[in-house]
Amino acid sequence: MGNKTNDRNWAATERLRFIEACEWWKGIVNQQDLVGLFGVSMAQASSDLQRYLEMNPAAFVYDSRQKRYEATTGVRESSAASAAGPVPLRWMRMRWLRPET
Repeated sequence: MGNKTNDRNWAATERLRFIEACEWWKGIVNQQDLVGLFGVSMAQASSDLQRYLEMNPAAFVYDSRQKRYEATTGVRESSAASAAGPVPLRWMRMRWLRPET
């Protein structure tokens, strides 16, 4: 059966919002970002990323060498993430939304 992200669940919506915030602010996201911030399993992080891509298929391309998703020029707000409101400031203060150097 496998993991399937339920975007009607508050915790899942928060993770989708985080993916979208990474897309806009950092331009990249990977499974470890979700595991580190939310404490979910790698399988759940993968499911969340796949669900976000179902909602916004042109948002990311996967770089298999870097093992991360990279934002494309086809970025648009997803309905589940944007409907939940602005990005929480706590994410901005944490390393999760800081550009990599």
